Amino acid sequence: MCEDYKEVRPGAVVKSVNYVDGELRSSKKHFSKRKFLLILLVFFIVIGGIADYIMSKFNTPVSGNVTNPSLTQQNAGLSFNFTPIQVNGTHISFTYPQAMSVYSVAQKASFPILESYVYKYSDSLTWLLAVAVTQLSADNLMTDSSYSIRVQDPAIYQPSTATINQKTYKVMTDTTAVGFSEIAFSLHDNMDCTISLLGNDNIGTANLQKVFNMVLGSFSWR
Repeated sequence: MCEDYKEVRPGAVVKSVNYVDGELRSSKKHFSKRKFLLILLVFFIVIGGIADYIMSKFNTPVSGNVTNPSLTQQNAGLSFNFTPIQVNGTHISFTYPQAMSVYSVAQKASFPILESYVYKYSDSLTWLLAVAVTQLSADNLMTDSSYSIRVQDPAIYQPSTATINQKTYKVMTDTTAVGFSEIAFSLHDNMDCTISLLGNDNIGTANLQKVFNMVLGSFSWR
């Protein structure tokens, strides 16, 4: 039960007094508490609204077009180092690009292989460059098993002739390979040098062909 009345005393300021369930309370104090609760409620409403706005921005789907990079854009990030590294062996000499590293596990020659050089480069399919000198039983490429096997399987291996820097090679291309797969043969004094390169690149085989041409163009018998 709540009752309001005014108590007047001599020389005192008249103020409103409330009795709530027998307890004396000041209306001024009651008003201040209600004002505080109202401000607190408004504060939480504002904070909640800001939070909802931020969450809606995060959850809104972003529309756009997905495009594949052009060949020019892909080439811009390519850092293949074509600086030639000179190799001088017992029977041959040639250069290979600095970007390729020596594959030491395969650099071991055993008769009839007289010299063996293997290099690699990591790509979508690891590039392998192999240069090997083989002793033949006669001065004829058909006595080299790696050549004769390919000649006998024309459905897979396509023969051609390549001339680079006045040097002529018999070349076999694996038409079933993914990417680049070619091997060149050079005959000299009952010896055959095979220069093979295989691998693949996401932006095409132009650099692989350039590496192959570098080796063939720099190759010579000693």
